[in-house]
Amino acid sequence: LAITISICIQGCIVIGNWEWTLGVIVLLITWFTFISQLRYIPYFGIYVVMVEIVLESFFKFCCVLILYLLAFAMCFHILLPSSFGDFGTSIITVWVMMMGEMGYTDLPSSDDGQMLGESRWLFHALFVVFLITLSLILMNLLTGIVITDVATINTESCYRILKMQIKHSLGVERL
Repeated sequence: LAITISICIQGCIVIGNWEWTLGVIVLLITWFTFISQLRYIPYFGIYVVMVEIVLESFFKFCCVLILYLLAFAMCFHILLPSSFGDFGTSIITVWVMMMGEMGYTDLPSSDDGQMLGESRWLFHALFVVFLITLSLILMNLLTGIVITDVATINTESCYRILKMQIKHSLGVERL
């Protein structure tokens, strides 16, 4: 891929958009495969498995989180269609707001005139409910889930590493 990129930059080969997209996807999959192979190295393995366990907990938690994101994305998209764009952009914007990267001052002020009708009070109330629900409660709940599982994650990751090493060794012996 690096050779192709350097050739394309020099202007010798024209690569289509789908090829760049496929290259990026393959590159990401390659890195994830490399990282998953680090599980067999004693020092890195425990941390790779810890990340996998945290991701499992996060994906279980995501079922509830997605419902809240959809609810607030729909409401903000209806109230401020010009600021929240299409519905997909609205979901991403609400996700970013939940992470704390976009605050109240980044949103349109009451002087912009972008809100529908006299819905400024509704927007302010919805924003406060959003801050309490997603930014405070759900983000702290997610942090609490990860923190309470640290001891379990550490012991479970050791067992998983031993189990993977045994499977790997048995697979090599069968060859």
